Amino acid sequence: GDGVQEGAEECDDGNGVNTDDCIDCVLAKCGDGYVQMDVEKCDDGASNGMYGFCADDCTGPGPRCGDGVTNGPEDCDDGNQVDEDDCSNECVAPRYVFVTAGTFTGNLGGLTGADNTCDISGDTIDPNAIWVAWLSDGTTPASMRLDNNFTGYYRLPGMNGAVIAKGWTGLTSGTLLAPIDRTQTGAAVGAPLRAWTYTAQDGAKAPGIDNCANWTSGSNKSNGRAGELGPTDKSWTDSLTTDCG
Repeated sequence: GDGVQEGAEECDDGNGVNTDDCIDCVLAKCGDGYVQMDVEKCDDGASNGMYGFCADDCTGPGPRCGDGVTNGPEDCDDGNQVDEDDCSNECVAPRYVFVTAGTFTGNLGGLTGADNTCDISGDTIDPNAIWVAWLSDGTTPASMRLDNNFTGYYRLPGMNGAVIAKGWTGLTSGTLLAPIDRTQTGAAVGAPLRAWTYTAQDGAKAPGIDNCANWTSGSNKSNGRAGELGPTDKSWTDSLTTDCG
């Protein structure tokens, strides 16, 4: 800092400016953690080249959401700012919600059988995805079976499928953005407009024991809790009790 280059110094400009070409008596270079004015666009030091930081050559941002390349923790990266398309502005791919086509008694084969049915149905949308039924039993609530940390969009299947909710928080808020009223093919659901759930709006078990003997009974003498297919309030998941037959 005395303005004279000597000893082990690479330079000595006699000032404390960290944006010129001499930083603490060392020649400025990409990777030193200081942005050299009119030379570098950014400099994150040892983090250069890592996801979300400056590029290796300090010419601009490195790998990041919005650069059009899927990298780091991203599900996708379409490089645009259309949030509700197949890749959100946070580079999270949507997840699809559908009503499994068909009529089912309360004997679903337990949670495992219900998941298998759901997974087979969901293969029409994405055969590589793992599909899980929105269903609770007397031991395990739906909230323990699904991803509570999801922040992307839930959508209906089909072309231009409506957005149901933004993230797990939106899905369990008690108010949906659109009704869940489409099957796995994108077709409108038919009567009866209800689905087995035994699940409250927050993903917890519904009150009572109306779960058709943990989804193994199709008897008219036992009951199960269901949601309605059409409303956007909490009745979409917790609305009525009906016999398991």
